[in-house]
Amino acid sequence: MNKPFHQTQESNVIILCDAADEAKFNVIKNKALQRHDESTSTLTFSVNNKIDPREKPTKPYYRNLANLNQIDTFLDQIYRHEQRSAFKIRADFGTIIETSEYDGNKQKISYKYILPVDANTERRVPLIIKSQENIESYKHYMRDVIADMQERTQEDTHQKIVAIFSIMIWIYKFPLAGAAIPSLQKHIKRREVYYVECKLNLCFFTAYSFITMPNSKEKRWKDCSRIAEGKRIFKRIYGKEFDDLYQGFNFATDIEQFIDSEQINVHVFTYGDKDQSPSYYAIHHYKCDTSDRDFNVLLINNGVNAHILYVSDVQALIGYRYCDICKLQAFKTSNPNINRDMKRHMEKCKKNNGKIVKKVILEKFARPFVPHLLNNITYRYLFVNDRQIEFKPTEYYITYDIETFEKYIQQNYGEDSTVISYLIPYCIASTVKNKSGIHSFCYDIRQADFLDQWLDQVFEEAKQIKKDNKYEDESIPQHYEVPVIGFNSAKFDVSLVFKNLKSKNWRIIKHIGSGTVAKQIIVKHKDTHIQLRFVDALIYCTKMTLKKFVRDIGGGTMTKGRYPYEYINIDNYATELDKSEPFPREAFDNKLQNKSISEAKYQEYLVEAAKFTTRWDQARSYNIQDTRIMIEPINNLIKMMFKYKIDMLVMFGMSQCANAIKYSSAYDDFTMKGDYNAEDTDKPINITIPYWTAKVESYIEQDQKKNRDSSNNVTIDDYEYFKELFEKQRCYICNCKFTWKNRPTLDRINNELGHSKDNVLPCLNQEVYQIIRKDITGGLSNVLHRYNNM
Repeated sequence: MNKPFHQTQESNVIILCDAADEAKFNVIKNKALQRHDESTSTLTFSVNNKIDPREKPTKPYYRNLANLNQIDTFLDQIYRHEQRSAFKIRADFGTIIETSEYDGNKQKISYKYILPVDANTERRVPLIIKSQENIESYKHYMRDVIADMQERTQEDTHQKIVAIFSIMIWIYKFPLAGAAIPSLQKHIKRREVYYVECKLNLCFFTAYSFITMPNSKEKRWKDCSRIAEGKRIFKRIYGKEFDDLYQGFNFATDIEQFIDSEQINVHVFTYGDKDQSPSYYAIHHYKCDTSDRDFNVLLINNGVNAHILYVSDVQALIGYRYCDICKLQAFKTSNPNINRDMKRHMEKCKKNNGKIVKKVILEKFARPFVPHLLNNITYRYLFVNDRQIEFKPTEYYITYDIETFEKYIQQNYGEDSTVISYLIPYCIASTVKNKSGIHSFCYDIRQADFLDQWLDQVFEEAKQIKKDNKYEDESIPQHYEVPVIGFNSAKFDVSLVFKNLKSKNWRIIKHIGSGTVAKQIIVKHKDTHIQLRFVDALIYCTKMTLKKFVRDIGGGTMTKGRYPYEYINIDNYATELDKSEPFPREAFDNKLQNKSISEAKYQEYLVEAAKFTTRWDQARSYNIQDTRIMIEPINNLIKMMFKYKIDMLVMFGMSQCANAIKYSSAYDDFTMKGDYNAEDTDKPINITIPYWTAKVESYIEQDQKKNRDSSNNVTIDDYEYFKELFEKQRCYICNCKFTWKNRPTLDRINNELGHSKDNVLPCLNQEVYQIIRKDITGGLSNVLHRYNNM
């Protein structure tokens, strides 16, 4: 769908959303537009000279914008000017940013503009332009970019993009390898670089002549012979004689034809600032799958012209040796272990046919995957302390819903345009479920700062919900965020209240998702420290309508009555909603679907409307009903998940719940009092004197390094005592036997003291201990440790 963004003639910019302070906005807008001199097409801006020379644009184009058609015209002009050869294009927009901050109780609005050269967040990946078709594709791409910018006008919690005032387009010309350039002198002196003196744009083919006509001790070819060979190569590839008007070899358009014709790999190197020092380095590897022959060239570009030289020894030129198989992995020649490293890499390359294969390296000791335990700190604590019966779900929460009307940005622009609008909230309602029951409240646009007032009451209601969800035992850890649940709110409702989620009283502490879809937002009150967790009910089920959500999951029917949402808009709400009589029948006409309400259904509406004093009362009532009918489906989802000991409202979404349920089945019959030690068939350990001597010496060394007293440490004379101990006793952590596979060590009871006889207990190998240490929370360590040794 085409999305036009053309504005009124007075604006002279592309408006993405309304400015809060029109006067301040116009001041900054005029300053931004004045940065560009339309008569001379000039712009004051700085260029980063430290950028990689390969990434420097050869020419920038800039203009101010008032509508999308100007972008199309601009791109067409650029293509006509640059179409003589392929080029890369990258575009960026100049934007006007609105900042909202609080100074005490007063809101401060300010504006600034960002030129395209500085707006790095919107910089686009270059696209290669070879034809008019590519330009048309780029026009559509620009429409998508602006549409995305309009959907996510906020840059962060207190800034948003309100307008686009200009565009900068960078052109990256592909260097054409042609006649010699003056800066070649320092490169020609290198022994591994070969140069042919030629005034024609034939350097790529004369460089290739060193492959077709290599020099030898007996014969060294003159430049005139190589020029003649270059012309023969040109004719062989293109099927025509060389023309003096030939502009040079274009890597963007000619390299594939060259590789197919000659069946050779082409490796391109250049010289420039890399890693803050001038050096030679590779920039492109054009590979031929059916050949292992290589053609190495040095591309020298002075910003205007380019020249190709043949490279006979890549290793000497760049100081790195490339793998002979994959041609991608490089080893520094100054590395004393280059032969060893190269050999190891090439052995892997041979097995993988020159392809880089990434492998997953597993831990030496396996650990169980138990997300239903490890993802919930409350259930984990109760489980390891054998108190699972006390576990309860988070069953108290708040639901919310916002009613909006459309405000049109543009109408009647062009034959192919679509009317663009954005939503303005006019009513917001919530339903609270706590121990005392269910109640609702509602605020609307007639009240000043009604969204902030709504948030104030939500925080107030959250105090009781936090208490109701809390365990009586203060020692039980748990999540204290209060769920605030909307329906299909991730993209719509949250975006409407987003700017209100940061104020002098509260702030956003976590935002998961993108600028257009907020999967989870946690807002913390600065005084009470209450935390609200805004989530969408749809993350716990499949995508569906509210009607199906109530019917399929709630087990009920949606009985909201009727309300003419399409009839109410920004132009008529003030007068229409204040009226006391019911809405007329034509107010229920659906223009989008071309449908009208039947007489019978309208009579049903009249009976319902008689219960309300004004139309505002109807609007608020229907808004509240949207939040109340969500309660039963959410309750059913909570109960369904809790059958598997899953606290749904603590989880991130349906996938995490399903994952926890799936793996929890492996622990259905597990109890903390059970004996799960498998009898190890490995040979029991029988420590020797040399083994014990090595252990004693290592304990002394450990204690001395940590400045612990080692005078009372275990000694070699304790050999018989510990030999019998290791044979008869088990690991004090997991109760497993000591074997040659599970070798024993001594774990200190008091970590401040050394390895004295009265301060140690037998334990399994430290590698196992260190792996499970971060998971030790009492009884759970036994579960993990036993699993590792089964």
